[in-house]
Amino acid sequence: RITRWGLETEGNYGTGTISRTSEVAGFVPESVNVGISYIRKGMSLRLQVNHRGKYLGSFNANPANRTWRTAASMVDIKTVFPIRKNFDAYLDVTNIFNEADREDRRGGAMRPLSLYKMSPLFSFGINGRF
Repeated sequence: RITRWGLETEGNYGTGTISRTSEVAGFVPESVNVGISYIRKGMSLRLQVNHRGKYLGSFNANPANRTWRTAASMVDIKTVFPIRKNFDAYLDVTNIFNEADREDRRGGAMRPLSLYKMSPLFSFGINGRF
């Protein structure tokens, strides 16, 4: 079911009981990808934003032992500049604001469990077409 704030799910997923959105491990009810590009005379500039909402990472009958993945938003920039007819230079920056890729928290009190942080990644080079 699609709601104003995202997706919701409810059903029997093999456990014999009815599970709802907050009880289905791995179900991401909120996810958004947005990109905007500017292209002119062979030059290309693209800004891309990816957002993933909070979701249940692993289910446990005891709510204090459930693992939650916190919400995360990442911003990437990709550029291409023409050098010659057959050559382009590119520069890509992934995760420009140094956001945590994944943060796990446990239980209703959301106690910190683990943090995976991917530093900004710079990729650059030359593309050739022959």
